[in-house]
Amino acid sequence: MTHDHVTGEVVITATEFKAKCLELFDQLQRRAIRKVTVTKRGKATAVVLRPDPVEDYNAASLVGSMKGMVEAPAGFDWTSPVMTERLDAEQGVLHR
Repeated sequence: MTHDHVTGEVVITATEFKAKCLELFDQLQRRAIRKVTVTKRGKATAVVLRPDPVEDYNAASLVGSMKGMVEAPAGFDWTSPVMTERLDAEQGVLHR
């Protein structure tokens, strides 16, 4: 296991991770480390990150967070039906 104290990153083999995962989760929760990279045969197979503090989430931060993520062609009518054919469920068909 290597631990970079400057970046808070830990690199650990899958075998070591199995033995130390609860300890590593505790360190992530205490914010003693920020990232755990699990390797298998020398290659990264998983990355575990500590979550952002709950207090960082609020409704105001969500408003507008998706702005610019969807584009519609000029003249697109958001209120018109997209499909004209009846849905299977409306015809009583559950599976095809």
